Amino acid sequence: MRSSEYVAIARRQIREHADLFDALLEFERTKRMPRLSRKKRVNMTIDSSLYREVQREAKRRNIPVSSLVEKQLRLTLGAWRKEKA
Repeated sequence: MRSSEYVAIARRQIREHADLFDALLEFERTKRMPRLSRKKRVNMTIDSSLYREVQREAKRRNIPVSSLVEKQLRLTLGAWRKEKA
């Protein structure tokens, strides 16, 4: 493997895992490891009747609404990536 390929892989890893590299930089600066959370709290606005219906179904199926939203976002991103390729 040529060095340019290693550089490309390293740049991709830094881009994909920026939060981990930021945590390492913070550790280097403070000598304390920050808490790494793989989740991000977000605030969004959706139709209230849609939310009530989703909340009711999620409760009935014993699934957190956030897990449902996350799953659908992953499916949508996968579809977009396929379109792009």
